[in-house]
Amino acid sequence: MIFESSDGTEVEFHVLTPADALAALTGSPDDNAMFVRMIRLAVEKSEDVLQRLAGLPDPIGETAFLGSEILLASLLAHERQQTAGGKPRG
Repeated sequence: MIFESSDGTEVEFHVLTPADALAALTGSPDDNAMFVRMIRLAVEKSEDVLQRLAGLPDPIGETAFLGSEILLASLLAHERQQTAGGKPRG
């Protein structure tokens, strides 16, 4: 999947497994830490990406937006997999 930051930089990420997404959600003390953890799990060379985001005018907003995109893509991928596999939803 591709995320485009406000400066036009594209960040490639992969969707998280349900276990990884849950670990990021429940193992973080606050929202910002949760988004950083998601980025670290889903993006290759995540430290480079986090440093690039830190240099943007709204680094917290950019980090939250990328983390939210990762979470949403992961949830949607899991839902599609559940539906395609014929397993009950929920």
